[in-house]
Amino acid sequence: MLGLEAIAVPGAAVPQAGALPSLKLHQNIEWTERETLRRAIEAAGSIKKDAAELMGISQRALSYYVAKYKLDGSPKS
Repeated sequence: MLGLEAIAVPGAAVPQAGALPSLKLHQNIEWTERETLRRAIEAAGSIKKDAAELMGISQRALSYYVAKYKLDGSPKS
């Protein structure tokens, strides 16, 4: 049986048992996406190109996720 460390997201804080928002996989995936977006945008100083590069995705994909999660402070180009 695998533990939480087997499914950890590289660079993310390892949650304590029960610290995930839910036991529902879809909700946890969305939480992980939002948290990753938030951290990348913050680290890039809200510069879209840099945030996308940090995440390893295109600027178009970043724009999609920002709109999907209705994040405030949309990244600048």
